[in-house]
Amino acid sequence: MSNRPKVKIKRDWWDNTLEGIALLALLISILVPIYYYGILPDTIPVHFDFSGEPDSYGSKATLFFLMSINTGLFLLLFFVAKIPHRHNYLVEITEENAKRQYRISARLIRVMNAVVCSFFAYVTLSTVSISLEKSISLGSYSVILLIVVISAVMFFFVSRSFSSQ
Repeated sequence: MSNRPKVKIKRDWWDNTLEGIALLALLISILVPIYYYGILPDTIPVHFDFSGEPDSYGSKATLFFLMSINTGLFLLLFFVAKIPHRHNYLVEITEENAKRQYRISARLIRVMNAVVCSFFAYVTLSTVSISLEKSISLGSYSVILLIVVISAVMFFFVSRSFSSQ
């Protein structure tokens, strides 16, 4: 890893769009609970079963914990995307393929950041909605959809990495 070339990867509109989506989702997951905090009941759903139904309840202050996790993950993935020469690869990194492999890896991290932040925003919005009795669950397919999306993203980018050796 220490002898990998350090190549500056130029960001394009797609990279900026992905980071914008992640940032927007992060802001939603922060601002919505702050806006509704005063009218939320003291006890809100804090855990959901596999079908999306609330199965555990706790303090509305738990929303701040959710915000903290989302913010931490956003920042971690945001900065990790900036150091692709430090990522793990399934192919050998050479002078010839470094730029392509680094771009693929950084893009993967940005897509995952957008997906994860969007899911956190969805869970936060759903928690607020359920707490205000506007809905009753996350939806029965939300966790399955998240797993499918993450798996598809990983498969797509790993395939691209192998085909771009």
